[in-house]
Amino acid sequence: MRLYYGSRDVDVSPREAIVEAERLTQRGGNVTAIDVGAYDHNESILAAVPSVVAWFDAVAGAPQ
Repeated sequence: MRLYYGSRDVDVSPREAIVEAERLTQRGGNVTAIDVGAYDHNESILAAVPSVVAWFDAVAGAPQ
């Protein structure tokens, strides 16, 4: 699982994403928190889309 976050998010703080990724990893999950840049909550969603698509393509084995 990947948790994408923006460093200017005030709705879900970057620290919350990082701590949750660590917590889930400690429970056996394969989790990564990824900073998409200086974006707020809604902007970070849009900024993460290309990375999400590329990751899904890689996991599915699609040509890049």
